[in-house]
Amino acid sequence: MPRPPHPLAFFSLIPYPGSERAKRVVDHPDNVRHVSTLRDGVEALDVGFHIRGKSSTTLATIGRGVTADIYVEGSSISQIQCSFEINLDSGVVMLYDRSFAQSTQVFGTNATPFEHGRVRRVLVQEGLNTIIGIGGERQDLVQFELKWHQDLTKMAEIIKNYDALACGRIENPRLARTVDVSPTDCLSRWETSPQTLGQQQLKIRYVKVGPELGSGQFGTVHKAIDVDSGKVMAVKILEQPTTASRQEHWRQSLYYALKREVKTLSEISHVSKSSLTSYSHETDICASHTLSISSRHKAGTSRRWRYLWA
Repeated sequence: MPRPPHPLAFFSLIPYPGSERAKRVVDHPDNVRHVSTLRDGVEALDVGFHIRGKSSTTLATIGRGVTADIYVEGSSISQIQCSFEINLDSGVVMLYDRSFAQSTQVFGTNATPFEHGRVRRVLVQEGLNTIIGIGGERQDLVQFELKWHQDLTKMAEIIKNYDALACGRIENPRLARTVDVSPTDCLSRWETSPQTLGQQQLKIRYVKVGPELGSGQFGTVHKAIDVDSGKVMAVKILEQPTTASRQEHWRQSLYYALKREVKTLSEISHVSKSSLTSYSHETDICASHTLSISSRHKAGTSRRWRYLWA
């Protein structure tokens, strides 16, 4: 009998059109416990808190190894090919490429692919990085589309009330668990090493979430998420004058205004116990400027303020 997505599922993996290998993954007997039927009748694999793992931040691991939550057969698939990890404070979900061949990738018009020089992880959410591919020379041997069931607000609520939820978690039947067996899930701190490109500085990639937080003399502030780290930050988008005669005066005024703002932030103690730790000023080939300001909270979490002009 068809069953709806699990109440603790954040999203489902739907076989991407034309990916027969992905359909075989859904049909595999070892994955039957994760299968649900969506409203349009399509069968998919649920990913969320219902999958029982040793790490509280790992939603699911994918691979051909016995410890993988979702089993994918094939010699080009690593024992643990990739994993979905969640930040329990923010509800942000990241896709980690854990394959030795670095054969996991995101696709689509809304994709922010893994970049050389960064840890191989990217943010996944509704409307961003919604198609993933694993295996093969072009990382597209098996392709899934992510169908989201929860937004950030609902996910945070599930995390907060998880212990009180009546629905249980699902065991991996391929694991013979005994008291002598050591943890089998990959650790959340295990990160695929980045490929370095010398001294090249990588730009921050981010996506705005929710309405604007406020506005001022030079632009508007938005809540955003760093695509490559998953950290929540504020982005101040500066509005440059369209008249050429006013642009130079605007640049000079902006430069001194931001310097004063940085100085002020470094001297005050915020009610949330955050303090300024660093800032930087960058100029790109188009003569536009960016200013990055980072602050660190008492609990150890960081917040980055990214100043850009549109």
